[in-house]
Amino acid sequence: MSIALKTLLFLSATLSLATAETWPTWTTTLNRTFQAKFLKLDGDKAIFQQESGRIFATPLEQIHPNDRQRLQVMPAAVPAEPGLPVRPANFGYVWPRGVRFSGDASSKIVSEDRKAGVSVYESTNYRFHCDTSLTRDVLRDFATMFETTHQFSKALPLAMSPANLDKGKLTILLFESLENYYRAGGPPGSAGCYNPAGQVLVPMSSLGLRRVGNDFRLDTQGRNHSVLIHELAHQLTPHCYYTPGARGWFSEGLAEYFAATPYHWGYFQPDPHGNAVMAYVSALGSDNKGGRNLGKAIRLPKLRTFFLMDYRTFTGSNPNTNYGAALLLTHYFFHMQDDGRPMRITQFLKGIHGGAQGEPSLAPLLAGGSYEKLESEISEAWGRKGIQITFGN
Repeated sequence: MSIALKTLLFLSATLSLATAETWPTWTTTLNRTFQAKFLKLDGDKAIFQQESGRIFATPLEQIHPNDRQRLQVMPAAVPAEPGLPVRPANFGYVWPRGVRFSGDASSKIVSEDRKAGVSVYESTNYRFHCDTSLTRDVLRDFATMFETTHQFSKALPLAMSPANLDKGKLTILLFESLENYYRAGGPPGSAGCYNPAGQVLVPMSSLGLRRVGNDFRLDTQGRNHSVLIHELAHQLTPHCYYTPGARGWFSEGLAEYFAATPYHWGYFQPDPHGNAVMAYVSALGSDNKGGRNLGKAIRLPKLRTFFLMDYRTFTGSNPNTNYGAALLLTHYFFHMQDDGRPMRITQFLKGIHGGAQGEPSLAPLLAGGSYEKLESEISEAWGRKGIQITFGN
């Protein structure tokens, strides 16, 4: 075993022990588990803090009796990392009408080794590893898109929080050629990908850059950023949104929502009316350069089956339809259900942050009704827009 691998295993084990000690596992009366630090008792509620920094209250009656006994004798604690501000979740905030990039789009040079073909640059929230050197103008151009996507994620009232930070930065791996991108693990034919290490891999061509002589220049013809923005959204999504009950229909629907939102250099403009989503799902997108092209009559499995579909099946034999349908569902819960108030999806996400998984986590989406009733509501809402959805294929 190499020294590097031994070191990695040691660090992983150390991190696991620290995590288990700081963020212990608790069980609810429904036998669901969640990881959080116990802070204090407040009447008939227990106050916890998650690793993301979020502080929340859980009724004692919802905690398993064994863990309830543990809480009764545990001393109160201060929030983890008291030197850092704890950012509350932004659930309930107003949905943004538009998000325009503000701030510094420049990137600084961390290191450049032209001979070895290894360069590292940093913007406000990202660290870029590149197999070639880049000019400041080029760095500013594509850093604008990454940083705007980051700001867009923070503006959505969905408690978005990236989990895979490296010294406070998100990691982007940039490749001069498609061949190098594929060699590093990029799927053939893709414009970018998100890997299990939490990194986004991007070929230069996906950033609208082309080589002219010894330099890269912005190519404004034929660019389509939807696939890349989809992958950036995955990197900005909390880990808990990838748990059973959310992984698949919601995790991919959310990334598709990012991709379908009209984006012009440095500006996202959400479309609550759903016209951009319709163009993206039924045809090739509002710019005719991307989209699922499913037409306006879409057949899906029963809603319960779709919600609980394992990820291998979701991405298996019919991914194009599944991704498009996931977008229709997320947009419905964001903007069409309950007169445009995202109350059900907010409760759903709050439950996931609290440790809910699988079918029990879906209860807020049903709001006391049945899956069949929700199917009817979704079909009726999209039917008014001209999209005919049939559940139960």
